[in-house]
Amino acid sequence: MPPTYSYGYEDLNAISSMRRTGVDMNPTEPSISRGARARGCFLGGALGDALGAPVEFWSLDRIIVQCGPGGVTAMLPAYGRDGGAITDDTQMTLFAIEGLLTAEN
Repeated sequence: MPPTYSYGYEDLNAISSMRRTGVDMNPTEPSISRGARARGCFLGGALGDALGAPVEFWSLDRIIVQCGPGGVTAMLPAYGRDGGAITDDTQMTLFAIEGLLTAEN
């Protein structure tokens, strides 16, 4: 039996938008290479890390006060950089990727 998913309102809007723009929604027939998918995952992780870095240790109440009810929607200053900054989490991911690529060769 295939897995079931629970989608929120924003997820459904995003899926609907992808369908309207012609994005292939069939995960069993990937039209994007495995390498491109991996790069997309790593880039998404780095962007999420940079978005979350400035608020990592903030309470939800502080995030709402500082950023509004929608939370973080743009890069905030972090670690002396105006446009966001990655953390050790992304660095460790990059080291792990480098190790996997080196071991594969």
